[in-house]
Amino acid sequence: MVRKRRLRPGFAIERITVIPVGAVEAPLLDVLNNRLPEIFRKRVELGSPIEDPIYAHNKERGQYLAEAILLKLAQIRNLTRGRLLGVTEVDLYRQDGHGTFGHASRGRKVAVISIHRLRDEHYGLPGDPQKLQERVLKEAVQQIGHTYGVIGCSNPLCAMFDTPQLFDLDIKRPLLCSRCRRAIP
Repeated sequence: MVRKRRLRPGFAIERITVIPVGAVEAPLLDVLNNRLPEIFRKRVELGSPIEDPIYAHNKERGQYLAEAILLKLAQIRNLTRGRLLGVTEVDLYRQDGHGTFGHASRGRKVAVISIHRLRDEHYGLPGDPQKLQERVLKEAVQQIGHTYGVIGCSNPLCAMFDTPQLFDLDIKRPLLCSRCRRAIP
């Protein structure tokens, strides 16, 4: 089922489609559906979920290769217009071997974020649903921004600021600074 949001005047026709990759909690998808349109001034749709990414699983690492998921998302994107954001619960790593909150392909206009490392429970802490929603939104904004070619920002409060640690992610805002906002058509 695809849920569409009404656009305010001035929103671009291009859309961002959010697709669950495997099972994803509805409140996390809802926060993206509700907040991304205002941040990007684009139409946002929740697409139908796709299967768990077993094709990307590395048994030795116990993680999933982000680039393999991006390739699958690119195949789906070829049937649509705009940008595509995959959201998954699995633990991602990049080809360079590093675990990651998310990854994007500018050329393919697709991105994926993982909720796994955004959860406090991953670090042995009690869960905080509100904090998790904010983290998911911030990471989604950063990865979608990368699909537009916006690279790391020097403003530590901007969503495009590089955040290799969860602490850094918690400091920044889920918004784009004026420089990064201008870089997105």
